[in-house]
Amino acid sequence: MQQIETARLYLRQFTPDDLDDLYRIYSDAETMKYLTGVRTREATESAIHAMLQRWEEHNFGMWALVHKIDCKMIGRCGLAFLDKTPEVELGYAFDKVYWNQGLVTEASFASLNYGFNILKLERIVAIARPENIASQRVIQKVGMKYEKNARYYEFDVLYYSIFRETYKSAVSS
Repeated sequence: MQQIETARLYLRQFTPDDLDDLYRIYSDAETMKYLTGVRTREATESAIHAMLQRWEEHNFGMWALVHKIDCKMIGRCGLAFLDKTPEVELGYAFDKVYWNQGLVTEASFASLNYGFNILKLERIVAIARPENIASQRVIQKVGMKYEKNARYYEFDVLYYSIFRETYKSAVSS
């Protein structure tokens, strides 16, 4: 099982035992406001199975984020295929109790490192709804640049990207 450690987080693959914690996050209207909306327990269980399958098929997917101090699963962050494209996108969803602590940025950097250094991806993208300023800030903090307005997952979004060489230059400087 893949696992990454950052200063404050463990990023590990999901297990079926994560259902209660992920459902707590996915059933919160404020947390899911800019994503796909709240999910049922059944939809959350299906999401975990889909995430596990993507790891098996592609050697990447969403990580379960475990807060080191609390030893609690507090969200997900990782890489997935962007809606109906071959592009790989950075995505995340966090328990709102842990917002505004830099944890999303920390997990996003770890996910980009995995994508560029382990998977050897050339480019990673991210999208955010225009009204989701907090997500845009995270995307910009990890070095992604705005490219265009677009439409994915039936929403109008801002589309960002970063190339491996740009990322390596930014991280090493």
